[in-house]
Amino acid sequence: MRIERLRIRNFGCLRDVELEFDPGMNVIRGSNEAGKSTLQAAIIAALFYRPDTTDRSIVGRASWGGGEPYRLDMTLAAGEKTWTIEKDFAARTARLAGGDDVSQGPKAVQAALSELLGLSSEDLFTSTAFVMQDELAAIGEGREEIGDLLQRRVTGGADDVAAQDILSELGDEIASMQRGVDRPAPRNPGPIKLATTRLEQAQQDLAVADGELTDLHAAQDALAAATQREEELNEQLRVERELLDRMTARKEAEEELRAAKKEYERLDELIQAAQKLQKDAEDAEAAAAELAHIAEKGPAALESIEGVERTAERERGRAEQLRAAIERLEHEAAAAPKPMPLVNPLTVAGLVLVGVGVALGFAVTPWAFVGAAVGGALLAYGVAKARVRPPIDYDARLGELREELSEAEGAIARSAEEIASTLSDLDCESRDDLTAKLQRAQQHASTAEAKRSELRGLLGTETVESLQTLRGEQWHRRESAEERLAADELSAVAVSPREHVMLEQQIGELERELRSVQKTKTQNAVVVERASVEPEQIAGLREAVGAAKEHLANEHRRLEVYKLVREVLREAQEETLSRAAVLLGPRTGELLAEITRGRYDAVRIDETTLDIFVFSPGKGEEIPAQSGARSGGHELSCATRAQVFFAARLALAELLWPSDPPPLLLDDPFVTFDPERRRATAAMLLQLAERTQVMLFTCSGVYDHLGLVITLTETGPSEAKRHGDEDALLA
Repeated sequence: MRIERLRIRNFGCLRDVELEFDPGMNVIRGSNEAGKSTLQAAIIAALFYRPDTTDRSIVGRASWGGGEPYRLDMTLAAGEKTWTIEKDFAARTARLAGGDDVSQGPKAVQAALSELLGLSSEDLFTSTAFVMQDELAAIGEGREEIGDLLQRRVTGGADDVAAQDILSELGDEIASMQRGVDRPAPRNPGPIKLATTRLEQAQQDLAVADGELTDLHAAQDALAAATQREEELNEQLRVERELLDRMTARKEAEEELRAAKKEYERLDELIQAAQKLQKDAEDAEAAAAELAHIAEKGPAALESIEGVERTAERERGRAEQLRAAIERLEHEAAAAPKPMPLVNPLTVAGLVLVGVGVALGFAVTPWAFVGAAVGGALLAYGVAKARVRPPIDYDARLGELREELSEAEGAIARSAEEIASTLSDLDCESRDDLTAKLQRAQQHASTAEAKRSELRGLLGTETVESLQTLRGEQWHRRESAEERLAADELSAVAVSPREHVMLEQQIGELERELRSVQKTKTQNAVVVERASVEPEQIAGLREAVGAAKEHLANEHRRLEVYKLVREVLREAQEETLSRAAVLLGPRTGELLAEITRGRYDAVRIDETTLDIFVFSPGKGEEIPAQSGARSGGHELSCATRAQVFFAARLALAELLWPSDPPPLLLDDPFVTFDPERRRATAAMLLQLAERTQVMLFTCSGVYDHLGLVITLTETGPSEAKRHGDEDALLA
């Protein structure tokens, strides 16, 4: 089988890519994240995924931001036909067509593909024909399916029948036959359980028939005795039930009376409490109403008074400052020198001396001149003295300050008058009186609201009037209970609680006995009525028991046959794996010898586990190929182990698909090979490519010479070419 063409849309990083492949060797080269792994996944999806799946790991392969799920179209060459596969994961549709053969729908297409590929699952493909780096040892996965294919190839069995399928069907049939034997299965019991149930029923029917004849006469006698005892018990119960009814009625009346009294007292207490709360609320509301004008205007009045007091306080401060300034200015004025009047002792003395000097004349005596000169000096000094004024006009300044003081005192007086007027309007003597009344008004309002709230909580949806009505009803209920107790039919049956209980117990015992007698009577009546057993009927029942036993024995024999066939098939399957291991070992050794250039050429494969062991000529012993496994302290290198598993994969593929094998996908599995072994492996791949399509995914260009090279880039695949240098394998 060969993949000729693949178109990929909206699958991972591959938005819209169409590739054509060579029937032999294909080298798909690209750097990391160029889409190699995505292309591998697309091939597997085209071959094995169903478009109607809800598996997130499959649906999640759609390109990010692609807008819709992916679509894959593949062209295959298988046998002499060319097949086209169309899988649309958006429309959830699938189609497979090859000539006149067409399959439609995900389920039908996948079934046809499994038959066409010779591969029933992705696990089988990835464990055989898909070799990934670091996963060469995955040959053990899909072991059961590998075993089925091996059995078909080795034993020449029919292509469409697998031993594992037969074993599975046998297991289902054995489980179906045993269903209901070990654990209950009432809805769908198996044949053995059904046969067992039929036998038990037949045996039970026979036992019943045998017992009916014996039980008939005993039932007739018991029926007569039960009928007589039933009549006696009914009469005794009638008398005692009448007494109990009267006692019960008295007890109910007493309980009714107690309940009525209790409810009356509860309602009365509730009414009294409600009335008290209502009165308290009304008193508080009345007190609040008396202070309503305080509550309404008080806050604004207080705020106004506080503003006026702040103004008065400022004016008092200013008045104090003015008084202090006046007092200081008065002291300064008292200490300042007083100006002399124009007529003062100096001017008078000067005038006198000048006058005397002039009168005497200067010729009479020279002293007259001197006296006039002195008098003139005194006169001039006195006049000058009278003209001197102090630097501050104390009188004017004092007048201004006294006027300001008068204004401040007037403002203080007006503030006091305004406060007094505000308090007078609210009938308050002082600001403290106003504050106290406002607090009382608020307290009365709060108390009234609290009492009303408590009253609502106490009454709920009721009112005092409705409670009074209910209280009256309880009073009438009480009177009615007292009248019933006083009646003759109840007053005569006043008994203690203990006597009442004893009577109930006695009636209960009689009723239980009556039910038992009635049950016995009914059972015996049924036995008498249905007792129609005849000898022919019993003989037929015995034959039915024998037939049921024979049928059950046949079912057990059939179950043992199924178990025996299953065991034989299992042994045959193990023998198949054993023969396959015998065939796989030598071929794996031949391929390993080519890769290692003869270093290792002997391989043994375990018949049960498919584990691989390599004979080392240098060490003279077998070494397990599994990672971490040792033999005598020796183990294979990582590269050699990979080469062993690669050879085993190729040998297994040859055995599983001797003709028209599926493509071999290799994901750069040779990175650990040295140049010589890589070159030998490449030569072997070229030989393999002559009969098997090979797709080698790699980051390196060293394999370009092997076949058709498809280069993947981040922008998409480039044109396929054939080029390369064989010597690059030795680099």
